[in-house]
Amino acid sequence: MSIEVKKAQLQRQLADVDELWLLLAIEKLLSTSEDNSIAHLSGNIEDSVDIARIKAERPLRPLDKEAFDQLISSLTWEQSIEELENDLQ
Repeated sequence: MSIEVKKAQLQRQLADVDELWLLLAIEKLLSTSEDNSIAHLSGNIEDSVDIARIKAERPLRPLDKEAFDQLISSLTWEQSIEELENDLQ
């Protein structure tokens, strides 16, 4: 997608906005940028998603049950379970 096509799409979307608060938020976003560009806020946005590549880059790791159990046992509660239950009722 070319930059010009993307700009045209955004202009059409902007023309359809009927909420003043949203227009003000967009205006603020555009005017507070140091270089008058919002590219630094968006990060690396790609046109498509490749699930296989994502899985290769970030493989699933099995849950470390031992570490999870240690984390749970290290938690401290400000109230007992009974007090929390009573607060819910």
